[in-house]
Amino acid sequence: MTEPSAKHAEITARLRMWLGTALDPERFAVSSFDPGVPTERSIRHPDVLVDAQGSDRAANLAAAPVLIAEVTEPQTYATDFGSKVVEYTSLPSLAAYLVLFRNEPRAWIWRRTAEGTFPEEPEMLVGREATIPLPGLGLTLALSDIYPGEETDAFPA
Repeated sequence: MTEPSAKHAEITARLRMWLGTALDPERFAVSSFDPGVPTERSIRHPDVLVDAQGSDRAANLAAAPVLIAEVTEPQTYATDFGSKVVEYTSLPSLAAYLVLFRNEPRAWIWRRTAEGTFPEEPEMLVGREATIPLPGLGLTLALSDIYPGEETDAFPA
């Protein structure tokens, strides 16, 4: 596992704080890296996790992940858009998988449809003015809340 950049840590912290403030702690637990998320292939430790309350915290495993978010880095890009998509979107409780770009206000989201499936391709949102409805949470995230006055450092196009 690669050590995340300072920018990665800032974005992770901002998202976690925003979710922690916006969500009802009686219904949802917001965390980073732990607890782990058991998938068919492995146990993942996402950058940000929203788990429905009632999970067995003693086991240090998420029981009902509703939202999983990763901040992508050049060295994690292929995994964030590859095996993690497959693993995370196979979780029955998951409403959305969100990938945030480290260097500028850009995000990709896979949302579960009314039919219960995920699209093959994510929706991409760009710019501080973009907003992201978060299904299962009843929230809409503005990228300006995560990227306040950010400069750009392009990767990928």
